[in-house]
Amino acid sequence: RLKHTTRMKRTYLSRTTTVIVLQCTEDCALHADLSSDILKAVGSVYKGRIDLSFERKKVLSVSKTAPHDHIPGPSVKVTAVKGYPNGDPPSLDKVDEACPHCLCAPCIIRRPPDFLVGSARPSPTNHAKRYALYRQFWRVLRDIGLWHHPSYLMRKRLHTFEADRREVQPHCVITEVRRRYPNPPTIPYIDFHPSFIA
Repeated sequence: RLKHTTRMKRTYLSRTTTVIVLQCTEDCALHADLSSDILKAVGSVYKGRIDLSFERKKVLSVSKTAPHDHIPGPSVKVTAVKGYPNGDPPSLDKVDEACPHCLCAPCIIRRPPDFLVGSARPSPTNHAKRYALYRQFWRVLRDIGLWHHPSYLMRKRLHTFEADRREVQPHCVITEVRRRYPNPPTIPYIDFHPSFIA
């Protein structure tokens, strides 16, 4: 019944109240029962007072025949993208040729930016190089327009809230960066974690 949730923090004088807005896909008569369960679930996460609010949310219908659940987004005119000095970055407009992960055509790894060079042997210190590359990819994908694309936002809701300032890197980017700068077999990789800050 609950499509997704969004979080925000409001401060009233010296008291901080966390407002949790639950958006429902249909009219729900169980709000009173849900409130107590939700408060118990989130009570250990948030400090201070917690307010719950319910809203009606319209569900976006997606055609099952659309390739990779790719919803065409607004046409974004990209003027300059860091990493592509020749002015030929991947595009989000070619739906039929789009990568299923980054939604770009061609895939951002098949047409990599100029900063994606080099590699290293497995090392515990490679995480710093990976994070530096992730930050640069974040800027490129922002300039291309991925972070506001409807298909990406639907995926983001599976990991965190749409208002979360952190973005979920595409699988193709993560795989390539980890391939170039891997961890030793005994050190696991750190997956995405939401920031919990709207």
